[in-house]
Amino acid sequence: PRLLSPSLAFSQVELLEESAAFLETARAQLPAARVRAFHASSLQGFAPPAHVRYAAVWVQWVLIYLTDTDLVAFLSRCAAALVAPHGRIVVKESVSKEEHGFFVDRSDASITRTDAHHRRLFAAAGLAVAHSEAQPGLPHGVFAVRMYVLRPVEAPSADGAEAQGHASSDRETRARWAE
Repeated sequence: PRLLSPSLAFSQVELLEESAAFLETARAQLPAARVRAFHASSLQGFAPPAHVRYAAVWVQWVLIYLTDTDLVAFLSRCAAALVAPHGRIVVKESVSKEEHGFFVDRSDASITRTDAHHRRLFAAAGLAVAHSEAQPGLPHGVFAVRMYVLRPVEAPSADGAEAQGHASSDRETRARWAE
């Protein structure tokens, strides 16, 4: 089996969703024995419970709604809750072409980042890319989709350089929104 196979199976999952209506639908449709917890929270506000450790955290098509600073903070909090040393974070996101830079979509308030941009943010969150691949078979004319398997590394330096870099990136994003 391939590392990023969709057949990954876990005996229990936890769901994080900001919309109470979506969580209620999930409660009604998912087998109760398979869901360990439902978290009604934004990604920016979510902190894994102190006593919980995860074998995997799956993040799919939601990081586009976070600023760089919020994305790094969210992934850092998730990384701290992974089971050592084998816990992983899996990210699946659309990616823009390097030559075009990131893409701001005002219609849904999203930011589609390049592969290099994602990798910089992962590193700032104290994560290394253990594996990455593009999703095959997408139609022409849509953003590429890339999947990343991330593993924790030593914590980023505490000198503030990473935070300053993301603040600059956030300012650039806001400037593009204003165009």
